[in-house]
Amino acid sequence: MSEKISRMKFDDRETIEIGVARMQPLQRIAELLNRHVASVAREIKRHRIFIPGSYFAGNDCKGAKGCTKRHLCGDDSCPMYCYTCAKDCHVYCDEYISTKCTKYDFPPYVCNGCEKRRNCSDDRYFYDAKVADRKSIDTRKTSRVGIHLSDEELADVNRILSDGIKKGQPLAHIFAVHEQEIPITSRTAYIYINDGILDVRNIDLRRQTRYKRRRKKKSESGILTQKFRQGRTY
Repeated sequence: MSEKISRMKFDDRETIEIGVARMQPLQRIAELLNRHVASVAREIKRHRIFIPGSYFAGNDCKGAKGCTKRHLCGDDSCPMYCYTCAKDCHVYCDEYISTKCTKYDFPPYVCNGCEKRRNCSDDRYFYDAKVADRKSIDTRKTSRVGIHLSDEELADVNRILSDGIKKGQPLAHIFAVHEQEIPITSRTAYIYINDGILDVRNIDLRRQTRYKRRRKKKSESGILTQKFRQGRTY
């Protein structure tokens, strides 16, 4: 396991699909792939397919059918029954009992090997090697194409970072305060600032202007060094 692990390939994903269908432990699947069990679990969770269940009025509560509760949210003018309301009656109702099957929260995190999968009407997750491989390829493509934020998200990031930096706040403090609002990492923020994507520039960063430009190490190979001729001349 000390050697470098290559990227997950289609054959590896087929092994995972067969393994979860046979209800093999993730540890056994990881041994077959010569990978860490966490890598297999992460692959399944990242690329599993979600299939929503079929519930009465879209409500998974055990008592949804025949429920007559109203105005749980405090809105007395609402004519709807609470179990049909889009405000999610589960938040307000003390008698909410979910009928969802949550076996997919535990290994192997999918329903491929479940005996009840064909007639099950609950939320389900499935792992398909072809779909997973296609998703992985699409993810690699999109990750290499410029900015992966929408115009609205980029505008929000620009506003939060620019306002904070102009007030003299370091990026670490801005990300600590607005962690839930910023959909990028601090490393990506530095790249955006360096590329001129945001309103602020490197000169606006307090410590950035004090750093000296790093010198590139001189290459030890090439025509100028002539090292390739050592031991090959008379």
